[in-house]
Amino acid sequence: MKNFFICMLLTLLGSIMPFFSTYADEKSQILFESPGIDGHPYRIPAITTLKNGNILSVADFRWCDSDIGNGHVDIVGRISSDNGATWGEQFNIAVGSGIKGAHDCGYGDAAIVTDRETGCVLIMCCTGNVFYPNSRRDNPLRSARLYSNDNGVTWTQPEDITDDMYALLPNTKALFIGSGKICQSRVVKVGKYYRLYAALCTLNKNNIFSSHSENYVIYSDDFGHSWHVLGSNTESCAPNGDEPKCEELPDGSVVLSSRKDKGRYFNIFKYSDVRTAQGSWTGVVSSNDVSGGLAFNTNSTNGEIQLLQVVRNNDQTQHYMMLQSVPYGAINSGDEARSNVCIFYKVFDENTMNSADELAVGWTRGMIFEDPKGAYSTMCIQPDYRLGFLYETSPGEFSLVYRPIAIEELTGEEYCMYNPDIHGDWILDHAEFEAAKKRAEEVLEEYADRHASKPALGQYPSSLYNNLQKLYVHATIKNYKKLDEAIALLKGSCNWPVFVINSLDPDKGIGKSLSDNGSNGLNISGTDNNNTWMQWVFEGLSSESMTPGTYTVTNVATGGLFWGAGKVGIENTQPAENGQFVIRTNETDNPVYHKIDRFQIGDWVISENEKITTSDNYAPTSGAAWSFTYIGESYNLERTDAVANFQDALSRATVYEGKLGTTTGTFNDPDHVLEQALKEAHAKDVDQFETYELVLLTYRLNDGLNALFLNMPEAGKFYRFRSKNTKKYIACNNTPGERLKMVDQANDASTVFFLSADGHLTESNLRQLYSSWTAEEYGTCSQYTFIEASEPGCYIIQPDALSYLYDNSDANGTLDNWDELSTSNGYCIWEIIEVTDPEMQPKLTKTMTAEYGTIAAPVTLNIPEGIKAYTVTVDESQEEAILEELTEGIIPAETGVVLRRTNQESVFDFTLAAEGYFYGTNNLEPVYHSKEIGKDVNAYILANVNHVIGFYRLDPDNRTLSDFKAYLVLPASLNYIQSFAIDAETTGVDDISLPAENTSRPDREKVYYDLQGRRVAKPTRGIYITNDGKKVFFK
Repeated sequence: MKNFFICMLLTLLGSIMPFFSTYADEKSQILFESPGIDGHPYRIPAITTLKNGNILSVADFRWCDSDIGNGHVDIVGRISSDNGATWGEQFNIAVGSGIKGAHDCGYGDAAIVTDRETGCVLIMCCTGNVFYPNSRRDNPLRSARLYSNDNGVTWTQPEDITDDMYALLPNTKALFIGSGKICQSRVVKVGKYYRLYAALCTLNKNNIFSSHSENYVIYSDDFGHSWHVLGSNTESCAPNGDEPKCEELPDGSVVLSSRKDKGRYFNIFKYSDVRTAQGSWTGVVSSNDVSGGLAFNTNSTNGEIQLLQVVRNNDQTQHYMMLQSVPYGAINSGDEARSNVCIFYKVFDENTMNSADELAVGWTRGMIFEDPKGAYSTMCIQPDYRLGFLYETSPGEFSLVYRPIAIEELTGEEYCMYNPDIHGDWILDHAEFEAAKKRAEEVLEEYADRHASKPALGQYPSSLYNNLQKLYVHATIKNYKKLDEAIALLKGSCNWPVFVINSLDPDKGIGKSLSDNGSNGLNISGTDNNNTWMQWVFEGLSSESMTPGTYTVTNVATGGLFWGAGKVGIENTQPAENGQFVIRTNETDNPVYHKIDRFQIGDWVISENEKITTSDNYAPTSGAAWSFTYIGESYNLERTDAVANFQDALSRATVYEGKLGTTTGTFNDPDHVLEQALKEAHAKDVDQFETYELVLLTYRLNDGLNALFLNMPEAGKFYRFRSKNTKKYIACNNTPGERLKMVDQANDASTVFFLSADGHLTESNLRQLYSSWTAEEYGTCSQYTFIEASEPGCYIIQPDALSYLYDNSDANGTLDNWDELSTSNGYCIWEIIEVTDPEMQPKLTKTMTAEYGTIAAPVTLNIPEGIKAYTVTVDESQEEAILEELTEGIIPAETGVVLRRTNQESVFDFTLAAEGYFYGTNNLEPVYHSKEIGKDVNAYILANVNHVIGFYRLDPDNRTLSDFKAYLVLPASLNYIQSFAIDAETTGVDDISLPAENTSRPDREKVYYDLQGRRVAKPTRGIYITNDGKKVFFK
């Protein structure tokens, strides 16, 4: 009956809809299985592809067995380095304190993104001990962020940013970012980073009796350090939306997809000015209420939305594809509402959509993971051009399951993911190229007789017209996007009259004028005709005198519309009075009005409040009456502003001349934008530039400055650190637990330090640094981060995100710590110089006169030519030692290994490597400095006994091991084992040869070995060694 029902459902749906059972699907892996430790569950998936090609999966581990805000929750992760085939061990990312009421009680609901250029990873999450429905502005569900700069291995301490987040939305009492994916733009880049988008689920503080959520979208141009609201911060883009996600259309428009029952709320934000993020939402739609719209069965959970570039297999044509994952809902008897996680897809060709209705329709049901329980899901694009899909499912408690998905599998072989190495250039841009040329052609035709070299009022400058014409003639698929920029410049360059608007209100209005407040509002204050905040451009008026009419009015200083109005009506007062006018916005009936609110008792005025409002008063010489003072032509004023802005930008940019590059201490100039802009700016004197050229050059100088970033020290390299103030160098002192020295000269390796991927600094003796000291114990070290200082090309150095390294050589000749961050404190400012001379670089040199030896170091080592390295795992049940070769060319930090020499060399340099991780088992323990092994440790060392190489029981009277070696440790229960032979044809070992200790266990089965250490099942004539260390002779 069940199979019949599924067949009928497929027939009715008329779509691909293949079914997969999570627990029978060989491609699926359970990454976070519930119940976990002590029976507690995992929830809430997030996944991202890292800069180095690894994949990071993230989950909540709920010690409190409930949602974030109800108690102790940690964020944990696992990493795959082979496109999801295998995964490393679970590790902590953000650990809650579990303290009731504490701001750090728990961390959960992670939203994640990896910057595609720098590789920095950002997580935004919830924190605290207040559940979302109970949140209030004075005791809210809190927000935090944390970063990783080493491909997700280590993370900064979570930073509480609750106040910043709630400041974005004045009417909100509760908020959180939709978990899963933070969207990074592929199109919009303002400054160093491509823009980020995150969607907020919020509760309105004014809806006291309502628990219905609403959505806002926020954006960041500095990779999450600051956020701003996209569109209005008081009018929701999805007033009934619940948990939301964001994605971007190919043209850079922003998509909101929000949770609702049986469908999704969709909305699209269209930019009018990308740089300032101005624009508007097209209008929210409920997908399942649109004819042919995305719809599914009842459920109450969130999914993920993802844009792809795809190729249709049968004709190799290119298309865009949008994915939406969500639980499909009940299919079979017994299914819950949250069940059967499904991926829908929608194929389209245009690079934008003009309404959310277009987005709501045209979806095809793809894969369904058939499980009676299925909830949240998210996805990333893997380096192998498959989806990394992470979702919640379980017949009992939710576990998090990873599934790699090829687009061929999702679409029944109809499409594959676009791969430039296979499919060549992406040519869908050709349609937009032709559309941009068409737009330019229409503008050139419209403005053909409306421009002049010195434009009169109502005319456009010929320089900008000619600029557009030149770009049109030379437009290519690579540069066509400049056409729209040129069109916008031309349209915004018309010469219009500029006025100051003066109050004629006899009640304290005389001598005052209107100014823009920078937030689409108006202020009124003492008249200053030179104040650009009081100067207003009247587009559509071709006269130096004000006349009644409807105009577009913008502010000279801000470029903002007058009171946020698209149209402003100027009319005569009633009755008409010469030179007096009323102002109506957006064709409303009530004029703009200057008003004084007074609170008084009799003639005694207690307080006054002056404001701009509206009134139905049209009378002259009143709060509704205004006069206009002509200031000049916008073309001339814009020239003055353009020169001033250009000179300011050029002055700031010139500081970086000679300091652009890719090495430490120089500034990275992406795409050489600043370098080229500086070259053009110096090509001629300022008065030889056209106004539009100054505007464009200023844009490019500022774009270059905003994108500029100081190149930070790179993992895997060697550096010296020189004080900016004293020119002295940090040097190691070879004394554990003592402060580092400051020295005058850098002529040996003592001033050279190695930076690893986890932010550790290692000195020449391979000891690591702890704050401003040499670490007292190996493995006890600080994580160092580098901050740009006020001095160009210099750094602040911060250990463990606590204090700052401080040159205290003037006082006592040592390095010290400073408690407070000051990017201008000269003693905290450091020059960092890369050291490339191999003779100066710390390394571990090992002499091997024998074939075998051991090695271990607190840092990752490169395996030199002529050496093979092995970990050792003991199979306790079989009483065997298994050697496994390390094949990646490195020995991970803190990993003891057996070395085998494969050539005739005797001296080997093990150079330092940036990173390396070992996720398997290894019974070898490292020794970094001379150390006595306790007698309670069942320890074995590599030795040569009777020409048999193996691990032999450590002599009870001589248990001291030397530097940078390794020994084998077994449980005390196996102390009857004397040795493990590892090779029968070796010539010796580098470690000490010790006699074996004979021990026995009476109830143990007797095992025999020949004199070469090989196990013998049926001994014949000869001498053998038993597993209790006794020598026996068979006749």
